[in-house]
Amino acid sequence: MSLSLAAELPARAAHVTRYTVEHHGDCILIYGAVPMSAFAVLAKLAPGKSVMSSHVARLAGATFAFGLSKDLDALKTTLEPAALARVADRYRHLSSALQEWLAWGEHGTSSLTMFTRLAGVNVLNDGQTDVPHDADDLSRCRRLLDTCPELVPLLPGMADVSPAWARLIARWDELCTLMDTEAPAWHTKLPNTPRTNALLNQLNSTNDNTD
Repeated sequence: MSLSLAAELPARAAHVTRYTVEHHGDCILIYGAVPMSAFAVLAKLAPGKSVMSSHVARLAGATFAFGLSKDLDALKTTLEPAALARVADRYRHLSSALQEWLAWGEHGTSSLTMFTRLAGVNVLNDGQTDVPHDADDLSRCRRLLDTCPELVPLLPGMADVSPAWARLIARWDELCTLMDTEAPAWHTKLPNTPRTNALLNQLNSTNDNTD
């Protein structure tokens, strides 16, 4: 069931902000621009202990997605085919692996930076590049390479993005080995990784004007 709602922004705005709320079981999908005054109320439509999932929102093409973790996981499975179809139609020249990562891979600014540089398709929302700042960011970059092995031989090209990326690429193997040592099962669960985070912080701490 979906229901269309309209909310007025403060009087100084001359337009009405419209957004749509869809119920998928106990999950809530919100489409459109939501004013902050309405956000807290809309979040309460979902069951108690609900979480927000940017991943499910992206799959649905929505602005926000709320629900219990188990319900969001189930909804994710139903949304994936349509998400892949949208990506495949827009990026027909890309390989199936690249399309699948765009459709349902784990995205962060650093992994999107990597995809943009290595796949040659700009998927950065605001055009701003970034480097991995912690093991969580690094894991998303590594999952991209695992999902799309065709990008691995191109990895040295990341050094051209910025001095910070050049420092990371120079020690990429060391970073990955350290992360594997601290978190052998990082593909499924990422525990605390202080040494990996410390090395990333060290590599990113140099102040330069081109990062």
